[in-house]
Amino acid sequence: MNRVFKIVALGATAVGKSSILLRAACDQYSDVHKLNIGTVYYRKTVQLKNSEEVIKLELWDTAGQERYNSVTQLYYRNATVILIVFSMDDVKSLYKAIDWHNILLEQNSDAIIILVGNKSDMLLTCLQAEQYTLANTLQYFVVSAKLGNGVEELFQYIAQSCHKLKQHNQSAKVQIVAPYEQKSFCCFF
Repeated sequence: MNRVFKIVALGATAVGKSSILLRAACDQYSDVHKLNIGTVYYRKTVQLKNSEEVIKLELWDTAGQERYNSVTQLYYRNATVILIVFSMDDVKSLYKAIDWHNILLEQNSDAIIILVGNKSDMLLTCLQAEQYTLANTLQYFVVSAKLGNGVEELFQYIAQSCHKLKQHNQSAKVQIVAPYEQKSFCCFF
């Protein structure tokens, strides 16, 4: 079965959601910041390392403005993976990312949630993000969409996670049925 996994990026405006997805899907970067109104998506295939398996992804880029949050919920509702992106050089964007995480927890999202610190070319570490992910058992990746650093590793992790889900779902659907045992009855008198 060729399942396509839905990956959604959430976060504040101008944190680099679009840049990360563009880098992942097309290996491109643009310094021009375009304001997204609504949603854009890309298709990406990832070959798993040390495997012949290829995972198909749809990368959904949502608008970051608060006024579009109600529209955004429609897009992340059926997501397999949700990337909560913040900018390493903007602590307010980290707080917005934490808000997004809390919203997803309140909604009991089944998605795999990953915190992504972008713009590592400007700042290498963010202690608050590291502490938050440890306290909340979240996966955390630091990337630079501009330089491409960490983006491949992030999407390899996503593909591996999707592969594990696919295997788990396939094994959950397999039922072992014992052969019908015919019992002898002595019903003829």
